[in-house]
Amino acid sequence: MIAFSDERRLPLRPWMIPAFILEVYAFALAFLQAVGGVRTDEAKYLLNIPYPHPPLARTIFSLTEFLPFQEMLWRVILASVLVQAVWLVWDMGRRLPRPSRFVLAASWLLSAAVITLGGAILVATLTALQGLVLLWLWECKWEAGKEINFFSRFPLIHRKEWQACLIGIWWLFSLFTAYQAVIFLPLVLALLRRCGTSFPLRVLYGWLPLGLLGIYTLSNPLAAATMLIHADDGSSVTAFTRLWGTAKLLLIAGSGVATVLGLLGLLRRRSRPVLFSFVLLLFFVLGSVPYPYYALLFLPFLSFGVLHVLDHERLSVTVVLPSLAAAAVVLVFLFPPEFHRSPARAVMQAIIPRDKQGDILITHSFGHEWQYESPFTVRHFRRPLMADAQAIVCQEQCDDFGFEWKPLSVRGITDLPEVWVRSSP
Repeated sequence: MIAFSDERRLPLRPWMIPAFILEVYAFALAFLQAVGGVRTDEAKYLLNIPYPHPPLARTIFSLTEFLPFQEMLWRVILASVLVQAVWLVWDMGRRLPRPSRFVLAASWLLSAAVITLGGAILVATLTALQGLVLLWLWECKWEAGKEINFFSRFPLIHRKEWQACLIGIWWLFSLFTAYQAVIFLPLVLALLRRCGTSFPLRVLYGWLPLGLLGIYTLSNPLAAATMLIHADDGSSVTAFTRLWGTAKLLLIAGSGVATVLGLLGLLRRRSRPVLFSFVLLLFFVLGSVPYPYYALLFLPFLSFGVLHVLDHERLSVTVVLPSLAAAAVVLVFLFPPEFHRSPARAVMQAIIPRDKQGDILITHSFGHEWQYESPFTVRHFRRPLMADAQAIVCQEQCDDFGFEWKPLSVRGITDLPEVWVRSSP
């Protein structure tokens, strides 16, 4: 047996154990989301269907379409980057005493939005992280020679022109990930101005990406049409529903406790670029249907606000952390993620083992999750197509299709009245 000396062992860095624990947390969130299967929006991103967001994120997602574990891969990746982003939050509070930094980190990790959406395949996750990076840059001090952040190890980063270029690239990537990134415009312009860039460079790095996004939108009528459809859907939402929906999203984003602290901190800090971006986000959510995943967009702002409350107040860790954890548990119980299997996954799990060939016909409208879950061609139901079909999924009650067809029992699904399959071999 060969004995290795202590000098040859892999050194255990102080950050390794926390990073491992965080990764276990991320895997748990990913598997939690995987229970229900792929949802409509997730399928659109995974299949690279033009809807309505710009192509950057969904193109990257679709590059792994050939992998049988594509869904789980991206659930783990997105959950991991969302959870591990707490290191940026931790770094933002480097001037705080350690107990206060734990409170700041908990405002991110114990967010009900992170718990319920952490493993979902959403561009809102990426937009939230892109916003967090911009807020982190806003908090960074770039004076040369000060060892205050990770980038201080790289001398080039202290050159103002490189800072502005990196901010411009990040801004471009953010805009072509999701339209919602437009809310960060005041923050981006303020960062460029703080870099001391000239007006032409501020136009190049700040406004040109917006122009490119506009050109993309105008050259893709489907994107513009989809946005108009969603705007029309939101027109039927009452003012009370919008206000209550926005309040609920704020509550979920900060698990109640961090919501209050974060809003107080934003008002106390009075950072105009951050406040302007936050107000733009409020107007965006109030002007649209308050989808649950918008809660992730509020999260970076609330953690930023908590940071500036902790700058002035020494909150008791033994009080704040249990309160935050308890509030997160209550909110997750009140607004849980979807644990039940989606109808698409349940039906396909019943059809595939039959080992038959043919199309899947679905009556009435259906979501893209059916296309993602099915290894067979999925079509709208029409009687002439029945000759090449192996199954018919009825969104509403169907008539008897004749002796060649028989109903198929699908366990655990109450949303679909009937699934019919061919009775002949």
